[in-house]
Amino acid sequence: MSEDQTQLTAQLQRYRRWAMILGAATVIAIIIAVGATVVEIQAQEAALTATVAQGAALFGQATAVAQATEGHQAAASAAVAQGQAEQAAARATLAQGQAENQAATAAVEQDKALNAAATATVNQGKAEAQAVTATVAQGAALNAQSTADAQAALANRAQEAAQQQAQIAQTQMAFANMTLTPVPVTLTAAALQIAEAQTNQQISEQLVTANLRLNSGEYEAALNIATEVIDSHPDFAAAYLSRAMIYQRLDEYDKAIDDYSQAIRLQPDNDQIYIYRARNYYYYAEDSDKAIADYSKAIALNPKNTTAYKERGDIYSYSDDEIDKAIADYTKAIALDPTYSDAYTSRASLYKYQLEDYDKAIADYSKVLELNPDNIYVLYTRAHIYLDDLQDYAHAITDLTELIKRSPDYYEAYKDRADAYAALNRYKDAIKDYSKAIDLASYEPELFYKRGKAYSEIQKYDSAIDDFSAAIEKNPDYWEAYFGRGVAYFSLKLYDDAVIDFDKVIELQPANAYAYGNRGLSYYVLQEYNKALADYNKAVILDPYNPWDYNGRGLTYVYLNDYDKALFDFNKALDLDPNYAEAYGNRGMVNDKRGEYDQAIADYNSALSINPDYAWVYANRGLAYYHLAKYDLAMADYNKALVLNSSDGYTYSNRGLIYNLRGEYDRAIIDFNQAIAFLPRLGDAYAGRGWSYSGLGQYDKALKDFDQAIALNNKDVYALWGRGYTYRNLKECDKAITDYTQAIKIGPQFSAGYTGRANVYFVTRAYDKAIADFTTALKLNPNDIDAFSGRGYTYMTLLLYDKAITDFTAVIKLNPKNAWAYGNRGSAYLSMKQYDKALVDLNQALLLNSHLGWVYANRGWVYHERKQYDKALLDFNKAIELEPQNAYAFDGRGRTYYAKRLYSKAIADYNAAIKANPQYTQPYADRALLYLATRQYDKAQAEWKHYKSLVIIVDPSWYEVGDAIEAAWLRRYMR
Repeated sequence: MSEDQTQLTAQLQRYRRWAMILGAATVIAIIIAVGATVVEIQAQEAALTATVAQGAALFGQATAVAQATEGHQAAASAAVAQGQAEQAAARATLAQGQAENQAATAAVEQDKALNAAATATVNQGKAEAQAVTATVAQGAALNAQSTADAQAALANRAQEAAQQQAQIAQTQMAFANMTLTPVPVTLTAAALQIAEAQTNQQISEQLVTANLRLNSGEYEAALNIATEVIDSHPDFAAAYLSRAMIYQRLDEYDKAIDDYSQAIRLQPDNDQIYIYRARNYYYYAEDSDKAIADYSKAIALNPKNTTAYKERGDIYSYSDDEIDKAIADYTKAIALDPTYSDAYTSRASLYKYQLEDYDKAIADYSKVLELNPDNIYVLYTRAHIYLDDLQDYAHAITDLTELIKRSPDYYEAYKDRADAYAALNRYKDAIKDYSKAIDLASYEPELFYKRGKAYSEIQKYDSAIDDFSAAIEKNPDYWEAYFGRGVAYFSLKLYDDAVIDFDKVIELQPANAYAYGNRGLSYYVLQEYNKALADYNKAVILDPYNPWDYNGRGLTYVYLNDYDKALFDFNKALDLDPNYAEAYGNRGMVNDKRGEYDQAIADYNSALSINPDYAWVYANRGLAYYHLAKYDLAMADYNKALVLNSSDGYTYSNRGLIYNLRGEYDRAIIDFNQAIAFLPRLGDAYAGRGWSYSGLGQYDKALKDFDQAIALNNKDVYALWGRGYTYRNLKECDKAITDYTQAIKIGPQFSAGYTGRANVYFVTRAYDKAIADFTTALKLNPNDIDAFSGRGYTYMTLLLYDKAITDFTAVIKLNPKNAWAYGNRGSAYLSMKQYDKALVDLNQALLLNSHLGWVYANRGWVYHERKQYDKALLDFNKAIELEPQNAYAFDGRGRTYYAKRLYSKAIADYNAAIKANPQYTQPYADRALLYLATRQYDKAQAEWKHYKSLVIIVDPSWYEVGDAIEAAWLRRYMR
């Protein structure tokens, strides 16, 4: 049994004791009837004559008058109670602490007749309260009106019953056979019975007087009267019952039990006396075994005694091992009396609190409400089953709405209905009800706290902060309010204020893991990563099963560049919660940073399968696709991310990069402008726009943007890299090398810096330096396609075709759809005269990209070398169509025309090639050859010398051409 239930039991027992005492007004007629040999004793003792019946009738009339008087008093008190009910409801114990349980258990334990009087006077404790005074400020205040109505009805029924008894007695005065005793046969016997009846009538009148004194608080006088009766008539059971009741009022419970026992000795077959004594054993002597024995005896004497079953069930209900017996007793009581609402209530309480069988509890409470629609307590209790136990908020709202109609000033009902609205995310309705509750009970800090939470849910953080502050003002130690306000401050990006509130929570609750976790998050956003790490470590120690803290600590490790620990924490978070979408997303981010892009994408997919509206996950997955050069997929993800979050400056910037790669520089600039609008200090956006301007040839604008990016972050290697590239395009190679070198110095692991500088070295013909930088870049990033391509091309320039082929093959392995790599490898095979392999690669390149003019030109050379001149011409023509300034294609077509002895076309193409690119040396050699073939020896010799002055490395295959030219020239002049 919980501590709350233990306290509830103790309080209930006190309620029961006074319920018994104060219920005397309801049962006095029964007590007197037992002792006065009235109509009921006629049936049991079977000894009275018609004269006795007449006496009994007179006594019954007196008793009825007393009962009627008490009934009127009860009705009057009920009227008072009705007037006070609304005031009492506002301060009802039901709204305080364990009120629900107290009222529930009280209803379980009260006898139908005794409850009617006791419930209305529970709040008065042991005070001088009258039997039916219904000024309920504790316990079941909500039941005051219904209880008073029940009391009035009970008194009326008692009066009617007494009148009926009198009528029956008067009618049967002529008959002596009212009992099982034979009719006296002598006048002497009759006279003796008449005398006894008159004596009993006098005794009964004395006991009525004692009862009236008892009810008026004259305990000693009442006791004296009862004792006098007992002294003079020691065999009169009703006198002992009366005095037992008085002893109860005087808290002399042992004496009360003694008198009940004496009454049982005199009336051993009276089941009601056993019930009285059982109550005393249980409530006052706290002897459950004896109480159960008496209730069982009462049941044995009268198997239809519903009260005995119900009250025995009450005792069983407090033993966890005897719950089944309690249920059985309540069920038996209900079977005997299907209208016994208290039995339904008691059984429902067991179903609710002990067995947690809420469906059965609701069925019983609903039956009570069917029998008594005005039972507000039961309505409230059923509402709480719906609200707290079943989370059936719609039904809870229905019950609470009905309760509010009946008690419009009961603030707890508004609070509870607001809780139900909040659970349904109907926060505006919740706020309305919390506000009404606050109007009724502005002294309650919890109401401000809960309204603050509702305001937070609809992102009205300023209003939330006001409410949390009001709660704190009323209760400076209200740590939940500090916590809620801290969260609201965090949401408003007032991180320092949030830290202060979480500090206070930790001061009040040193073991509060959530406070450490939230403060850790605040420090994380403030970029105080070491403090964040310390808080997350503490949170994990306090609560090692909270995935949220592992996730937060994992993010902290990411920014501390400790990816292994970050990965461990995200894995731990997912072990604890396999549906933690954010942890999947964050683990994907770590895998992305580790270069494990496929694994990153798998994690992002898992996150999105759980939460398809995670904009940042789409954005991050787009970045992973970008790293894998899957630009179409990256673009699709960026587009989706921006649909979900149109103010994400980072995603605009990243999408701009893809537009740059596509050469859609105008669209890229639009995205970078958007990024800068949302994030004016985002250096990446300035750098990206610089790349766009550089692609458009607007180098001045490009340099301005790169300068701005570097000004925002002088360690931005990407901006330095971009500016170096721009300087390279401006042929300011020294400045370009300076920027690339600075980028490498800042980020020694920045492979793109080496690749960029290698390209400048290539342009300046520093091939060895170029190869060294490309090689370093590949050591840092074995997947650097640009480095493989650049080094391969450098090897091509140095006529190191085998090495070039190796590098281009590596590019193809990394990206099987890289048309440029196939084209370059095909060119290398062409230079090595491996025409079949060259043709396969060049065909594949054109299959992947049919707009590469230089590939058509290379394939044209293959066909030329195979003497397939018509095919060669078709390819050279296509190359020139696609690239009108392609000197290589003009030269190839010229060579093909030369082979077909179309010299004029050939010389025209050589001239076009030289015009397109004066630095391209091959056409000079070809033109020299043509001059030699047409015996223009002087021109051939001059052209050859010019070629040799331009070329850096002469292809060995051209040596014999040169030799032939030299020999022809010599022969020309030797003649």
